[in-house]
This record gives sequence, C-alpha cells and structure tokens, in this order.
Amino acid sequence: MIDIQSFIKSLKATWIKKYLDEENQGKWKYFFDLELERHGGSIVLTSNQNKKDIIENLKIKNCFMKETLSI
Repeated sequence: MIDIQSFIKSLKATWIKKYLDEENQGKWKYFFDLELERHGGSIVLTSNQNKKDIIENLKIKNCFMKETLSI
C-alpha cells in the first residue's frame, strides 16, 4: 500500500526540483516567480540558511505554493 502523504510530498518536491532546473522553460514557473519575487526570488530556495524557518515566515497566501515550498 502506498503512503499517500509521502507520495504527495514527493510530487511537490519534484516541482521544486523542476523549478530550480534552468533548462526547464515551462510557463508554469512564472507562478512561482511571481510569488517568490516578493520575498527575494529563487534565492529563498538556494540559500544556505534553514529553509524551513524562512519559508514558514513568508507571507504566502497560496496554500499549494506554501505547502510545496515547505516540502
């Protein structure tokens, strides 16, 4: 039996991996760009600081975006 919560987390982690891939030119990345620009851009995801603390403190209204970033 598949653990659904783990499966969902792995899918969201894949979104972040694809977002950080510069060769991926999907238009869906603009949604992440728009939200992250308010908080310093993709540097939020690539900084050496504790990402979980940073992301939890961001005032992101989109639930999907916040959950995906927190993964």
